[in-house]
Amino acid sequence: MQCLYDQINGENSGNAASDKNAIALELVKDKLIDIFLDEVKAPYAVIKVDGHIETMAIKSQRFEDWAGALYYYHEKGQGRNSVLSKEGIGRIQSVLSFEAFRKIPTILRKNAFR
Repeated sequence: MQCLYDQINGENSGNAASDKNAIALELVKDKLIDIFLDEVKAPYAVIKVDGHIETMAIKSQRFEDWAGALYYYHEKGQGRNSVLSKEGIGRIQSVLSFEAFRKIPTILRKNAFR
């Protein structure tokens, strides 16, 4: 089984962008409660945000903004001003999309994660 670092970086491990991607994926996975597919096999993430639970489409702009902000504020807390690239966010979306396999119909989602 591949480690988390290898999953996100593939062959490109060892450079600064790869390190950013691995850190960002770990940050995102720390906030994940679940990932699943809807009726049309679109991947979703259930995440903990500011003390409440939200469901976001993994391929949405909202998810991209959230993942980018999560990484930015983590780095800012470390005294660095670093931003995750669009490619890095895309890699995170790909990894999570591949890991989503359980289907949850829309009608059941409302109470599935309470």
